[in-house]
Amino acid sequence: MKGSSRVHVLGTATVRVPDLPRHELFEDWWSVKPANSAKVADVVGELNLGIRVGEEIVLPSREYEGILKVCL
Repeated sequence: MKGSSRVHVLGTATVRVPDLPRHELFEDWWSVKPANSAKVADVVGELNLGIRVGEEIVLPSREYEGILKVCL
């Protein structure tokens, strides 16, 4: 299908972000399962990903009132 612009979904891979380490590169292989299969054991391939998860904590605005007074 050279030059085809159609999208073909081969399957899905589930990556659970809460299980990944924060602020460091994590590389692993994830099983790709057919999008339309009810069988848990079916696998159409594997996907190798390198992922870095960043996490920022944003507090409610009232928590920043003191520092805003100093800066302004």
